[in-house]
Amino acid sequence: MRLGIFLVLIGILLAGYGYTMPKYTNEVAYMLEVDKIGIVDSAKHFYTIQSKYLTPKYIYLDYAACFIIAGLLTFIAARLGKAKLRSPKTKFAVVLIGLVAIALSLLAFYTAEWIITYRNLFPPWTEHFMPETKTFKKIAIFFSTWFIVHGLAMRKDFKTEQKFSSLSLDFVMIGLLSSTIMAGAFVTIALIGGEPLYAIPAILWFYFHLSILAGKQSTRRIES
Repeated sequence: MRLGIFLVLIGILLAGYGYTMPKYTNEVAYMLEVDKIGIVDSAKHFYTIQSKYLTPKYIYLDYAACFIIAGLLTFIAARLGKAKLRSPKTKFAVVLIGLVAIALSLLAFYTAEWIITYRNLFPPWTEHFMPETKTFKKIAIFFSTWFIVHGLAMRKDFKTEQKFSSLSLDFVMIGLLSSTIMAGAFVTIALIGGEPLYAIPAILWFYFHLSILAGKQSTRRIES
């Protein structure tokens, strides 16, 4: 529990420090160099100049959010304890978590593009557009298909409200175990990589997969 509080405090300090930091070390000199960029390889030159003057302001802010998310997650897990860390009470709740995970994944994708626009980190002579509807639909189809394929595991021989501490490699389904590990790895990658927008839906996906894994394992344990 103390670790969770510590992580949250680090996040708050990073957020405060990042907020007060200027965007560029010398904005006037930065703009002058950008104005001198020619036509050939203009984008490449722009990002080279930007990296020269851009401060770690946004890196601090992104990691601040990651520290706060990791801290809250750690605090909640410690507060509940092993006995209360379990899957939802009903199948409907598991399905709802999966649907919310889809919604937040799509929202994260859209919001990430909006943040790039808001921070104005692209060349001033180009227009930065939000994700195309076609791309958005492809991502939505991918997540929906992923959800349906794994949700089918709940059709029969599935138990709810199962303790995660009772998971055993002797009874798990390899396919579900693999997808659960992937979901957990994505949570870690998002937090370590400073991607708070993707960390939040990743946590829900991990809980969704863990709940299905625990529910299917319980029935296999009984059958054995």
